[in-house]
Amino acid sequence: MASTIMANSTTLNFEPNKAIDLGVVASNPTNEILRPRLGPLNAISFKQCFLKYSLVISGAPGEGTAIIKLFAGTVLIVSASVSLDGNGTRAGNIPVDLSQVAGETALNVDCDVTVAGVDGVGAFNAYVVIETPVSVSGC
Repeated sequence: MASTIMANSTTLNFEPNKAIDLGVVASNPTNEILRPRLGPLNAISFKQCFLKYSLVISGAPGEGTAIIKLFAGTVLIVSASVSLDGNGTRAGNIPVDLSQVAGETALNVDCDVTVAGVDGVGAFNAYVVIETPVSVSGC
């Protein structure tokens, strides 16, 4: 009996196009009712996981900084600093280790503006991509 390993992926989406005021120093977590959970996926050995994000900036912000953070419950899993200088899109792809996250624990992404720009607005999107190997057996 032959066995074949195939790649599959699951995407956990967070609050889409979340409006971020880049002119105010503030934490901007995902709305609590929109926080995804791994559920039964936590029983799978994850091959690779990534936090993918984009922040589309408009309104001519000045200098500023935000930190994109992924939490499992209240535990910080991974973070990345993002410059808010000028208009345009900031995007990233950060490796994530979800092996210790329980299935019922809600994941949360926060776009934390730590140094405010000037009158800038951001549309923030984030999702976790989980690559899972699937074994198919047959004759």
